[in-house]
Amino acid sequence: AASGDSTNPSGQRNLKLPIELREPADRVVIIAGTPGIEAAGPGLATSQERVSDSGRELASWARGALSAGERIVVTLTLPESRFDTSALSIPRADVWIEPDDTRLAVNVDLTLVVSPGTPISGTPDAPLMHVSIPNGASLDGVAPDAEAMGLVPTPDGGFDVFGPVGPGEHSLGFSYRLPSRPDGVTLEMRFPREVATLNVFIAESERSLDSGRLHRRRPFRSGTRNYLHRQAYTVTSDEVVDLRLEPLSGEHLPRQTSRALMGASGVAALLFLIGPLLRVGRQEESVDPLLIRIRDEREAAYSAIADLDHDLETGKLDETDYTEMRSELRSQAIELLRRERAIEVGESEAEQGAVISHTGTSSTTETASATQPPVATTTGSFCPRCGEQVDARWRFCSHCGGTLSPGSSDAGGRVSREETSG
Repeated sequence: AASGDSTNPSGQRNLKLPIELREPADRVVIIAGTPGIEAAGPGLATSQERVSDSGRELASWARGALSAGERIVVTLTLPESRFDTSALSIPRADVWIEPDDTRLAVNVDLTLVVSPGTPISGTPDAPLMHVSIPNGASLDGVAPDAEAMGLVPTPDGGFDVFGPVGPGEHSLGFSYRLPSRPDGVTLEMRFPREVATLNVFIAESERSLDSGRLHRRRPFRSGTRNYLHRQAYTVTSDEVVDLRLEPLSGEHLPRQTSRALMGASGVAALLFLIGPLLRVGRQEESVDPLLIRIRDEREAAYSAIADLDHDLETGKLDETDYTEMRSELRSQAIELLRRERAIEVGESEAEQGAVISHTGTSSTTETASATQPPVATTTGSFCPRCGEQVDARWRFCSHCGGTLSPGSSDAGGRVSREETSG
């Protein structure tokens, strides 16, 4: 471990790094993971620059053989920096969760922002921040770019960040695994600084989600996977954000779903009790069987639209398929509603015509009604679009929805309204 922290006249910090090997080495190479570091020591000379996994060039120094037990001290000169933890903020944190039957694979990406000025760094006794992982989790690794921030593992499974970290925006990425049980798992997330916006993305699986802190956002597709999106704002450093994942079964439903099912069960029970009364009322009326069938088809279209909305919310459909299928179902529902209203209007006019024909006020009216059928009951025209039989008074065809022109005659020589009244 480095020791002997001091500051030179230029404001740079010097650290003494002792090196002692248990086994002899033909060559010793020291690589600076942070830009701006200088190294000096017995036999050390500048070596060829190395390249990190992320493509960054790293300074390095080398010396010849070092015997087992031989001790040398290397002086490290750190770039000018400041110890100011208030200069570091986390405006955004993204957490990606991939669940399976035995564990959760979690990838975290913290967006770090350092205010303008010299780089910031911690001290051996006071790191810039401590990153923790949930109890029972094991750290898988950190992103290559994060290694340059001076990360040191800690006994709790997390790590300290010592820096230096330069001004501007940086990404601190790391991943861990958390064992899962057959009855579900609770993920408790903590963050080293206040997080302005927290996004949690959960790969779609046969699991329900429940959280007292995260609110629901629109699901989306990334590559070949569908992801559910949960979000929270202004998550403080002393706050625990919980997320419960449970198998989808009758015994493991989230609280919101349980309450919804209880409400639906109550409504179903009420309909079961009053259903016979409603059916008796309907039996007293004479309803066109075609009208009943159209109403049933319309209700089925409404239910299908509701199912599509749910599939989009849960990520089972992408936006393109959802838009196409919903538009088609909506058109069907509109057409069925148009046909339903056309039949209802026709029945209403027929009833009014029947009343007029039986309550005439002059013998002339009675004679006319006896010699020719009233306009209210005129039928026998055909739709010029689909050829099906329609009522001459209708403005729309009940079969294809096409527009009908009142007063027109078809190829079969059906008379128009003007001809019947002349």
